[in-house]
Parts: sequence; structure tokens; C-alpha cells
Amino acid sequence: MDQAGWITRLQEREVLWRHDGKTARPHAELTSGRHSDAFFNCSRIIQDPALLAEVCRDIAARTDGQQRPDRIFGTAYGSIPLALELATAFTCRFGFTEREVGGPLTLKRFDIKAGERVLVITGCHTMENLATIAETVGLVEARGARVLPKVGALVSRDGGTVAAGRPVFAMDLAVKFWAERFYDLLKYGAAQAAIDNPGMLENIARDLVCNLRLAPEEQPAWVVATGIDAIAFSYILAKHLGCNAGFAEREMRKDAPLALWQFPAPNGLKVLAADDVITTGGSTLQTIAALRAAGATALPYCCAIANRSGKPLLHDRPIFSLLDLSCSDWAPEDCPLCRQGSTAIRPKGRWHELTQPVS
Repeated sequence: MDQAGWITRLQEREVLWRHDGKTARPHAELTSGRHSDAFFNCSRIIQDPALLAEVCRDIAARTDGQQRPDRIFGTAYGSIPLALELATAFTCRFGFTEREVGGPLTLKRFDIKAGERVLVITGCHTMENLATIAETVGLVEARGARVLPKVGALVSRDGGTVAAGRPVFAMDLAVKFWAERFYDLLKYGAAQAAIDNPGMLENIARDLVCNLRLAPEEQPAWVVATGIDAIAFSYILAKHLGCNAGFAEREMRKDAPLALWQFPAPNGLKVLAADDVITTGGSTLQTIAALRAAGATALPYCCAIANRSGKPLLHDRPIFSLLDLSCSDWAPEDCPLCRQGSTAIRPKGRWHELTQPVS
């Protein structure tokens, strides 16, 4: 599909939003603090595994002729890919909670509706994450959704068999069988580890679906992970490129650099940096720097679902993206939409306010 076809399709799916000029409608405040009349909400792609897979197939095809990666690293948690694979197996949507710096967990990216059935899953079930699971259940229930009476986990370290009043179905045997080299890290490691092979995760997720033995009335509409957009993208892209995946992350400080915490140092490997949306490219460049520091060879190109930087290159690297978007943005004091009476809001947590009908 060409760019025009994708733009039409993603506008119909309310992924790509542009302001219609009506002053009663708010406009987008970007992470940088600048205001914009357009926003590409990648969360609405990653919550749909089938659409995400189609997007990644297309992007992977566009890199034909380039060096093939050994691994793909997303910019910016361990149970997110599992949630994605489970959602694929269930043919439902998936999402995840995240924590603001120094703040509580939120469900800011996903529009879970009242009455929808939700399966909560975690990576390594420990005593420490009992509160996180309970917090996630509370967030979903606050939306009016129905949390299923079971919790899924890759392995259980010391968290017991119950969380948030629900039995925990841990997949220790499946992890031992499908991903033996990761098992000790997950079960006994001092820090959270992550399985970096999408095929292994797919097999584990398939087994977990069988073990949960959900009745027809318990089939979920969502799978929600305890605990960021580019992670799911990098996993699906890695699946289509036949390599492993991973992600960079930062400490709970806004000024902390991205680092490779959960994965073995990719020393000597050819690694592709992938982001969901490239605006300034800062996160992608930090990921490349972290890869180089770990001894990896960062490939001379990068991938994204949407490139809204207005440039074909990130420094000297070609950007292979599904969409090249031209979007206006302004400093708050120069924003024409503010002067017309429109209010600037952060889009991902208040998407319905941007898209709802206004007079």
C-alpha cells in the first residue's frame, strides 16, 4: 500500500488526527511542550496486533536491500511483548500500564471501554509486583471494564499463587521448554529479565492461552500488561525480519539517558534501531549511542512507523518509515490555535476529546 492509501486508512482508524479548525475542539500539546494541529497516535496501532503486524510487514519490505539486523532495539517493559503475543493468540487488543516519573501507574495510551473484558498479565510474578498487579486491576476497573478472574505470568519467583484476589497462572514449564536459556534469569535473576525472541514468546503465549482454559464468556477484549510503544513495534518488526528484539529504557528520571538494562550486551552484533514515531529523533539517537557503548554495530539506517521530522535522514541515517508526515507545530506563545480559543491538551490520555464531534 502506498503512503496515500495508508494515510486514508489510518485516518479512518483515528490513528492520524488533524485539527479541523473548529475553535471548540482542542489541539495537541506535544511532549516537547510545543503545540500542533496534527498528531499521530501510534498507540492505536500497537493495540491492534493484526494491524501492527501488517504495518511492520510493509516497513520490513521497504528495507529490502539494506543490511539485515541480528537484533532490533526499540526506544524506551518486559511483559509488553508477552501481552502482544497473547492478544494475537486471543485475537483481541492489548495495552499496558506505565508509571510517570515519581508518580502512579496510568493507562494513558489506551481507550478501554466500560463492560469490556480484560486479562491482566505480568512478566515475572514476585512479592514486589503484587501491588503493581493490584494497581493495574484498579485502573482497569475504574474504566468500568471487567477484569477476568485470572492473572497470567511468565514465571513466578516468590509471589505465591494469588494476586489481587485472583489465581496466577505462571508458565514456568513452558518457559523452560521454549526459552530454556532465559529461565534462570527470569526465575532467579536479581533484576527483571526479558525474552528477546519473538518466536519463543509466541509459543509461550500459545501455551498460556491453553492453560488459562477461559470459558467463552471469559474471552478477553483486551490483554493489559503491568508496566512503551516502540517495544511492541520492535518485537513484531523483529518477527518479520527473523531476528531478536529488545528495548532501551531510562531510570526514573527525565534527564537520565537511555540504557540497555534487560538484555545481554549485543557486542559485535548488527543492530537496527526502531522507534514508533520520529519527531526530533532524540530517543533514537540515544538508543544508538547505548548500542555503540555496548559494543554493537548500529546499522546505518533506522525504522519508524511515522516520520514527522520533515527530514529523510536522522543525522546521516536514512529513515525507513510507513508514513512521512508534514505536521505544523509551534511554541505555545506562537500557537495560532490558542489565539483562536482552542485548548492545548496531551493527546494520548485525552484522545476522545480531540476526536469527538463538536459544533
